[in-house]
Amino acid sequence: MGRKKVAAEAAKLESDAAAAKLDSITRHFQALIDGYEARVKDLTDEIEALRDEIKDLRQALDKRPRV
Repeated sequence: MGRKKVAAEAAKLESDAAAAKLDSITRHFQALIDGYEARVKDLTDEIEALRDEIKDLRQALDKRPRV
């Protein structure tokens, strides 16, 4: 009976350790994902701003007097 209890406790400790390790890995990857998502948003905003600038420049070119 004592061996079974020790084995069960060992299995529980191993399971808890594995869960803690997975949780740590998950938090690490979530931090990476959050950083990448923020970078993608920044780049998307920059692209939109550049597209607007291109539109404005094309309109300015269309309005200039032709030779």
